Amino acid sequence: FYKQEFEYEERLDMAHKLLASRAHHYPVRKCLGQRVYHPEGRGHYQYYSYADSVFMATQLVIGLKKLGYKKGDFMGVLAQNRVEWTLVDIACGALGVVLVPLYDTQSQQDCEHVLKLTGLKHCFIELSKLQKYGQLLTDNGVNLIIMDDDLQDRLLLSKLLKDLPSRTTSALKPHLWFEQFDEIYLNEQQPSYQVKQMAILHCKFDLQAGFYDYLPSFGADVEQKPTTIQIDELLLQNVKTFHQILELSFGDFEVQKYKKLVHGHPNPLRQKICYDLNIVKPSDFYTLIFTSGTTSTPKAVCLTHKNFIATAETMQRTCLLNGDYCKQDYMISYLPLAHIFMRVLQGIGFEQIAAQGYQSEGTKNLLDDIGACGPTALSLVPRVVEKIYDGIFQKIKGMNPVIKYLFTVFYALRHKKYEEQALKLQFQNGIREPQRQLLDQEFQKHYKQKIDFQAIKSQLKCQVHPKQIEFLEKYFETSSNVKLAYEQRFFRENTDLIFPKITNLVFDKFKQLTGGRVRGSVSGSAAIQQNQGVFYRICFNSQLFQGYGLSETAAGCTVQSYFSANYQGVGTTLSDNMKVYLRSTDSYQVDDKPFPKGEIIVVGDAVFSHYYQLGEPEESIQIKKQLKITDPTIGVYCTGDIGQFNYVTGELEIIDRMKNIIKLSQGEFVQLAQVELVLGKHPMICQSYVYAQSYMNCLIAVVQIKPQFVENSKAGYIKLLQQINGELQSFCKEKGLKGFQIPKYVILDFNEWTSDNGLLTPAMKVKRGGCLNKFGPVCDQIFELRQSGLLSHEKVWECLQAIKVLQE
Repeated sequence: FYKQEFEYEERLDMAHKLLASRAHHYPVRKCLGQRVYHPEGRGHYQYYSYADSVFMATQLVIGLKKLGYKKGDFMGVLAQNRVEWTLVDIACGALGVVLVPLYDTQSQQDCEHVLKLTGLKHCFIELSKLQKYGQLLTDNGVNLIIMDDDLQDRLLLSKLLKDLPSRTTSALKPHLWFEQFDEIYLNEQQPSYQVKQMAILHCKFDLQAGFYDYLPSFGADVEQKPTTIQIDELLLQNVKTFHQILELSFGDFEVQKYKKLVHGHPNPLRQKICYDLNIVKPSDFYTLIFTSGTTSTPKAVCLTHKNFIATAETMQRTCLLNGDYCKQDYMISYLPLAHIFMRVLQGIGFEQIAAQGYQSEGTKNLLDDIGACGPTALSLVPRVVEKIYDGIFQKIKGMNPVIKYLFTVFYALRHKKYEEQALKLQFQNGIREPQRQLLDQEFQKHYKQKIDFQAIKSQLKCQVHPKQIEFLEKYFETSSNVKLAYEQRFFRENTDLIFPKITNLVFDKFKQLTGGRVRGSVSGSAAIQQNQGVFYRICFNSQLFQGYGLSETAAGCTVQSYFSANYQGVGTTLSDNMKVYLRSTDSYQVDDKPFPKGEIIVVGDAVFSHYYQLGEPEESIQIKKQLKITDPTIGVYCTGDIGQFNYVTGELEIIDRMKNIIKLSQGEFVQLAQVELVLGKHPMICQSYVYAQSYMNCLIAVVQIKPQFVENSKAGYIKLLQQINGELQSFCKEKGLKGFQIPKYVILDFNEWTSDNGLLTPAMKVKRGGCLNKFGPVCDQIFELRQSGLLSHEKVWECLQAIKVLQE
């Protein structure tokens, strides 16, 4: 800790440097926010400024030093996204302490594996996780630090702990406070969310002492919210709180003098109070990210500061936000910060001086939080896009006939305009779009012939849906006729889809669901379905693009143009420092037509160096030798994903996975993930798991049915069982599966698959181990019934009684 003049090099190559720079130049912009308590739930978002955030991170650095932490040590964190999570991330990064996030949905077995591997001494944990994980952590020698920046948490802790702080140096500030010091807030569009009453909890400020009270005060009509958190008081022995760690710093500078100057005035001393920027180098380790454990024990991905910033910096250039520092951008932080994807998005937010609001009480109130925050940029995953898509259609079904009719007519009007404008808009504004001429040259170089779309069209007929062929034909024609507008400025005047104004009567209500300010959305994890991506853009009139990355590549690899209209692909490489290769496999060849296919191999400065205590993968070492890579900061990763390069769109597409391949008894190889992907496209199916063993001559599938199709009774189950098994044979054939790839029987599960019940990973992918444990024995029974000729729906129902497939 020291006071400094903030002389930065041009490249801000670490997250804590980036935040400090923004705090220096924009000290009173909104930074980290949360919803304050309100009698009927939660009120408006209030924020710490950028200066506040750096100051609190600095206090935390001092506190961690006094706990004995130094560069290279490990620190744990177990919580949903909240202010303290980010401050711990920044402070650890500045001090050189390697942050080890534990998923708040992680199984106890996986959690114990992480603790033994890293030898954690301390872990920041929120109260709601204490009952589930507290004993496990303390049994493994971990000291607990309870997060207590939320005012409700402080009130609860005041009844359970002694020696809590009586004062703090910072407090959340309302919008009116920021209006005093920055004119950008005066005419700012406010979120559509409305709070019925304005009485909230707040901490009093003592101007003479220079501190805020630790415990909040109640207004006349404010009652404390009842808590459902159950805590074993034995777990609270010898714990510390987040603010107790901050309190350790109070003697290191003149807080009272500092507060008297800063309170009510934005810029005398706080911007010059900052953690040391010179402890850490870009090549130092920043964090361990544990893989989700889909097929094996989670592995610890070692990421450096350079890996992280390589993705964050280049993704920001795709202009997820508006690129204009004269306006305040807003983001909602709800995708887990334990995953590197959300932390990269957080870094992009710092780059853009955005305000980041955290979800308040889990995903059940997410839509309400989004409305209150009013993000201008929204982060998504395909599962959320699908829920929005299904949710809107369910609401429309429940409306009166007039509204249904208007929605149908107005959607058709908007869809027609979308078809006329979307691709032109993409090519006129997408500076990352490869030129048609360049793609044609690359095609000719690879296949030794000129590109012929009609030949491509005939080759694709047995590979993709007819609608996708129709889309590619239009894409090829548009890209051949529209001149790309390469200019220095990314944004032009014509960047929005223009819909008939009369349609706003219906669709403005959808925009209000997200606070009314969303301009752009980005999705990761997997490709969005084309129809759902188009539906999202039409309903919200928001840009939507997607990318592809993994923990091992710091969430970076490829990303689409901000104006993309193609949701089959995942874009092109982020920068010149990132390269993607395709390597032939037994089933996919780089000489396949019409497009090259193979395993995706990523090379670049965002790629990790090794797994903790496991070293660098042998495949990566071999490929480095082949490519003659000698720079130790350049990583190589063989993803196990199968991709193809589409010469029509100029984008990488993910088409399969190498792993989870089974050899059936008749000698046929089946890629189970490919079958699951096809099953997942059925309109009634939410998740799917395909079971097979080497002694079996066929596949058995288990699918989770979408809630709207569930009839939760034996009669309803058997009726749906007959329907699904009748439909899927022809459905799978239409999707191009061969006979041996089509499951010969399908079990239905009416219960939701989650990470809590072990059927999904924290990344919301099917967890094969958990599914095997639950469904494997029943699948074996069904296979035996089929082999003996005794298979019937009634017999299957009897077998299923052991695993409770009806909703509980």
